[in-house]
Amino acid sequence: MESEDICRRLLSHIQSYKKSTILLEEFVDFMSGHAVNYPTFAEAILQLEEMQILVGVKAHGRNGKHPALAYQYKIRRQFMRQGHLQRIQQHSAQFHPSMNLDWYYAQSEEAWNKDLPYIERIHHFLVEHGLPISEVPAPERSYQLTGDEKWITDGGGKVVLDRLGLWNKMLIIPVSDPVMWSRRV
Repeated sequence: MESEDICRRLLSHIQSYKKSTILLEEFVDFMSGHAVNYPTFAEAILQLEEMQILVGVKAHGRNGKHPALAYQYKIRRQFMRQGHLQRIQQHSAQFHPSMNLDWYYAQSEEAWNKDLPYIERIHHFLVEHGLPISEVPAPERSYQLTGDEKWITDGGGKVVLDRLGLWNKMLIIPVSDPVMWSRRV
């Protein structure tokens, strides 16, 4: 296993880790099921140090191996978000100007990754067709945007369009459930 793969696995572990410090031993335990030699493992940890995601706690010292690693690390979560924020900025520059990605800057990377496929589809629709000039029912607009008639009403599409500042611009006519009206009669 290469150090970049190990680095990604460790980063994933750090993201799910709740405490602000982590022992080197916990990283070793986490990687115990994988065939990893010490130099490759150490290189991955040192990459995380260079990225300033991990900072060795000096009071706990470093192991005597070469290269030496700290026995305990402080996790600096703000540096983990840098890559996430840069990806949003890159997409923001490439996406249709009507799309506002500001909401995603304050959210987790998981929220961004979950919505990104839909955001990309909306972008392609806007590039190809521009902002709509006529109102259409929600299932029709939903199908135009994602290929799924129920995405807006049942798949969280309204929420995504709200987050992007596009809900009012997409000229969507809400569609009532006919069964709902039959119950009242």
